[in-house]
Amino acid sequence: MTVPYVPKRHNFCHCTAKSTHNDNKSPCCMPYRYCHEAFPKDGGYSLTGSKAQSSPPLPPALDFNCRKCYFDQALDHFDNTDQRSFQQTYWVCDDAWPQSAKMQGSQGNIIVFLGNESPLGTPSQPIVFEQARQLHALVVEVEHRYYGHSQPFPDSLQPDGMLNSSDLYRWLKVEQVMEDTAAVLAAVRRELRVPAAVPAIVIGGSYGGMLATYHRVAKPGVFAAAIAASAPLSFMVGTQQWADTADRYHRIIAAAIIGNSGSPACADTIRLGLARLKALGRTAEGRRQLAATFNLCGAAGAVLPDSKAAFALEMDQYGWFEGYVQVNNQPALMGQVALACDVITDVTTHGGGELEALAAAATYFASDGSSGWCYDFNTTLPMTDPSMYTYQSCTQGFPNTAMLPDRRRRRTLVPPYKVHLQELQAECRQIFGQDLPDLKVPAVAADVKRLVQEVGGVVFTNGDFDGECGQWPHVHGS
Repeated sequence: MTVPYVPKRHNFCHCTAKSTHNDNKSPCCMPYRYCHEAFPKDGGYSLTGSKAQSSPPLPPALDFNCRKCYFDQALDHFDNTDQRSFQQTYWVCDDAWPQSAKMQGSQGNIIVFLGNESPLGTPSQPIVFEQARQLHALVVEVEHRYYGHSQPFPDSLQPDGMLNSSDLYRWLKVEQVMEDTAAVLAAVRRELRVPAAVPAIVIGGSYGGMLATYHRVAKPGVFAAAIAASAPLSFMVGTQQWADTADRYHRIIAAAIIGNSGSPACADTIRLGLARLKALGRTAEGRRQLAATFNLCGAAGAVLPDSKAAFALEMDQYGWFEGYVQVNNQPALMGQVALACDVITDVTTHGGGELEALAAAATYFASDGSSGWCYDFNTTLPMTDPSMYTYQSCTQGFPNTAMLPDRRRRRTLVPPYKVHLQELQAECRQIFGQDLPDLKVPAVAADVKRLVQEVGGVVFTNGDFDGECGQWPHVHGS
């Protein structure tokens, strides 16, 4: 007779401030450790336990009375002869908005949240709704043109999400996006009879943080202030700022690995492993070894045919770490960097090399646990992956990490590499055709440092380990 194992009650998770580091790495201890690191006693915080809520709070879309709307948006705001339009999606959430015009005028605000380079989805952003009630705010969320349901040419979309003609991307420009937001906001003000004195605060993160900054400095009469989270403003490709500051991203990522894992040895292993990967990628025999070590799906000659494909694998492996360090303290992904470094340390402790340690970490990140699993590697670099955002990168210089050159070997993880604008433009034209416009950084982006200083009203927010913190250390826009 088999007796089922039943864990003793109250002993399944035993996590205290005195628990060892290894104890606190168990899944059930991580929330405890996270809370005590985020809210230390010496910071004046006092944490108390509580029972699960019998009535959990409603999601913002319901709690703030959000409704989905559509706006008949002009395709081209700068050509009065072009009367074409498209349906742009936006949301309005008014539960925190005062009912009386007097209260609206004296206490009310408008929070405008900008959609990024992805579908907007249902409103849920903490940075918006944690402030909405305090600010008595009407919340307006605007989906970015060409993303989600806000498609100017929906009948021309292909199954892969791309348009069937490169010429149809001509209106995907940040200048058009700013006019879109202003038009939607003006329509909401008219419809709800919002007093003219009510200020609008524009908010965005990452690329959206760049947009928020541009909205404020380009249209200070429309947007009274901006909150720009993790805005890589100085990374616009092809600018002098990009040449001067892009490697800052890689230095922060290296520091974040050490800071989030507490292990300089882990960062050293990643650095040496990526260098070894680069060296092996130069020869056919080396690429065969890489395919075997990383358990790549498919034949080595097909998956890694040349050194360019090997460089893509190098950036792919680097991408795991640069991605997780920026979300390491989010509850859903708490402690991922430390866990990955544990995998790496376990390999090296038992005699494995740096390359094998990298491969073990990749398996940890990507494996589904099945016996026949292999690493499904896509040789397309992020900067040449066909997408709407790639068009924005190719024509206006909006950055992704593969476009950020690394010049400093000792203080970064990935071996130094250069980004040549002519090669980048050639690759862009392979995707979008030879008629693709030359890269031209928008005027507001090229001059944003001066504009922020002169106009003000921009609050930059980011963490110490935020690689996308591309703004300048001595610029204060508030």
